[in-house]
Amino acid sequence: MPRQTRRPDGEVSPGAVRGTRWPLRVVVTVCATLIAMLGVVATPEPARATVGCTWAIGSNLALNCNHVYGSGLTVTQGTNEYEPGIAPENTCLQTSKWKYKKSGTSTYSYKTIYSSKCVIWPLGFYIDWFSPGVMVNGSDFCSTQKNSLTGYVYSPYACAVIKS
Repeated sequence: MPRQTRRPDGEVSPGAVRGTRWPLRVVVTVCATLIAMLGVVATPEPARATVGCTWAIGSNLALNCNHVYGSGLTVTQGTNEYEPGIAPENTCLQTSKWKYKKSGTSTYSYKTIYSSKCVIWPLGFYIDWFSPGVMVNGSDFCSTQKNSLTGYVYSPYACAVIKS
């Protein structure tokens, strides 16, 4: 700390300062900003997620939802969700289907996953597809589900557009 002196008019003078001391708050803020900037430069593109839903076949307020996880054009997981709405029945024998266009292709492909489980109402049901792969930029990644509440008829697709 610099030495304080009393001036002839009675005021306290901070005295001569040989060097400037930065307040701790300023030093911490500058260091945190630099670390954050380095983190942005050094880390890969963060993973992203999106979800879209459509009304589903079945009871009132039933939903078919499409969850998409990944980074850039790479989809790491697709999850199809069926929410039963207000039907007081269990959801059984689910089949999820995805529609997607992989990189290097010009047509859509389909992936189907079946589950023989029953889910107690009012819980929704999820089926996951891991590692779908790299998709075509601007293509749709869609999913639908059929089950005991839909009369084993597929609901309309719920889709997300894949963009880099």
